[in-house]
Amino acid sequence: MKIAIVGGGIIGITSAYYLCKAGHEVSIIDKENDISQMASNANGAQLSYSYTEPLGSPALLHDIPEILLGKSTGIKIDNYWDKKLWSWGIKLLLNCSHDKYIKNKEAILKLSLASRKLMTEMLEEHDFNFEYKKNGKLFIFENKKNWEKFKSGIDYLKNHDITHKAISKSECLELEPVLTNRKGDIVGGILSPNDAVGDTYKLCKEIQNYLMDKYSLSIHLNADVNDIITNGNKIEYIKSNNMNINADAYLICGGAFSGNILRKLSIKDKIYPIKGYSIRIKNSDKYRLNHNMTDYNKKLVLAPLDSHLRISGMMRFAGVDNRVKQSDIEYMITATKQIIPSLDFSNMEVHAGLRPYTPNSTPQIGKAKYKNMFLNIGHGMFGWTLSLGSGKKISEIISNSNIN
Repeated sequence: MKIAIVGGGIIGITSAYYLCKAGHEVSIIDKENDISQMASNANGAQLSYSYTEPLGSPALLHDIPEILLGKSTGIKIDNYWDKKLWSWGIKLLLNCSHDKYIKNKEAILKLSLASRKLMTEMLEEHDFNFEYKKNGKLFIFENKKNWEKFKSGIDYLKNHDITHKAISKSECLELEPVLTNRKGDIVGGILSPNDAVGDTYKLCKEIQNYLMDKYSLSIHLNADVNDIITNGNKIEYIKSNNMNINADAYLICGGAFSGNILRKLSIKDKIYPIKGYSIRIKNSDKYRLNHNMTDYNKKLVLAPLDSHLRISGMMRFAGVDNRVKQSDIEYMITATKQIIPSLDFSNMEVHAGLRPYTPNSTPQIGKAKYKNMFLNIGHGMFGWTLSLGSGKKISEIISNSNIN
């Protein structure tokens, strides 16, 4: 079949990868001047296979008053009168019960483990260069209550083929000597040896080049979706700038911007965009990390790529607005300097991205309103981690669909 994919981020690219390998003729349209320019280029770089927490949880309920009063350091709300935020937020709160939390956590974890297996297969098949390292992840805690609570879930994860090891403060410092001068105490840590790191943009480019060379993938850049023309229960074509995109099937992988596309077809989307940031600092041996690191209390993620150290964090509810808010960056710099005081931010590079969150934090992967329309959206902050499993899953769904 001829398949048109809307969105050239990591979800669109991995979907194209599996669809091409399944024998389909694939084209991608993207509104930017290159692929992987939005959230895929602003993510935390961690392949967090062992940590797949949904946003909705009993712990979030406890934090709601602090968030609404603007006292939360990591979560901010810009517009309290945003009707969509309140509608989406109520659905989020309904997913904070213990039973819903466990159900959603297991759904994300299942897709995460599938993605981990598929990453191993991809690395065995291709010599893709995207700064991939299976370097594990170290969670550090400065609050004993949080550490003990996290440790209590180790046995649960062990039953799902996830290895976590609780380690002492001295073991944390032995693994990461750069933490020796950290401001503030560490009570302990959790080591997840099976997690990895990689540059999402670089993998997208590697897959793009491979698919264009072997499968004649076509990519249309600077291409807005101006209109979607339907006929009965099928999409006829997509109007984009000065051309029409004709296909047998249409797959939406537009991330946080998918709602704009779905509304053209009077389809209500389940996504709310949550802004986050990544800061890139050229690596230096004096503050080089051996592992991915997550500071649980400061809500910051650090990923040591070969070319740079990437620091990611913040959750800002600001609608479809990916502008950089300077106060957020100032907080991230201040908090990171408490972790690694020697860090030099003078030549930093800042990116902002919108995480496409559903109320239950699980992605929408499958058929949509029209017979030849499909979705692969709503991955929240786990788009990079879940990308291969999501791409494989939607490829199988489309390939087995009786579109005609």
